[in-house]
Amino acid sequence: MQMNEDLVRTDLKQDQKVESVVELDLMELFYHLVDKLPQILIVAALCAALMFGWNRFFVPRTYEATSKLYVKSSNSMSLSELQFNSSLAKDFQQVFYNTDIHQKVRDKLKLSYSDRELDRMIKVNNPSDTRILEITVTSKNAREAERMVTAYTEEAQLFIEDIMDTKMPTQFQEPALKGEVSKGTARKTILAFLGGALVMAAIYTVLFITDDRITTSDFIEKRVGITTLGMMPDLDNEDAGESKGVLSFLKRKKNKQ
Repeated sequence: MQMNEDLVRTDLKQDQKVESVVELDLMELFYHLVDKLPQILIVAALCAALMFGWNRFFVPRTYEATSKLYVKSSNSMSLSELQFNSSLAKDFQQVFYNTDIHQKVRDKLKLSYSDRELDRMIKVNNPSDTRILEITVTSKNAREAERMVTAYTEEAQLFIEDIMDTKMPTQFQEPALKGEVSKGTARKTILAFLGGALVMAAIYTVLFITDDRITTSDFIEKRVGITTLGMMPDLDNEDAGESKGVLSFLKRKKNKQ
């Protein structure tokens, strides 16, 4: 019975010791990362500089042009008809991604874009609780973006009236160039800096955890549980050479005597 109690006490002491070691390791990891902070900041700054240069000089500029259409209604309209027209505006959004509309715009402007490329270039939005369609075209050429949004607006109006057999949406806002699209250089640069810092911190953390070399007396005391009584100095080659020279000189002197 006494032996069992001693074993339980020993296990409890070992558990407490392990917990204290983990807490101490976390503190050592923190100080280790603080010690490596200059290297972490250098890599993070390098990542930020590369992202800034790439986004500033290699990412092409893009421009946006916009137009707005309004889904017409009769002068007197019931609530059900109003709800129907609101849902109809959502149907009209799909007209701009129609293959026939893409082909008509290609033929009209002599474009060589595929349907998939045109789908990515055009964006149609229907603000909630409105019957307004916002058409936006993004292109690397400002003049092309303006011409494309004009062509899409005109062709969509004709398509809706002829094919869908409904009233043609009226022009709510004339096609106009919105300007250059922001590249988000500042945001991407900050994200690259933070990403580089996190990656380097993770690398140093993994190296710290997997490093089981005996470097200090505290390491031996924590991992093995043995208190060190002394340390042997690690002599470099020059000091070792000098020591050997002194020993040789003393041996020669003793032989002569």
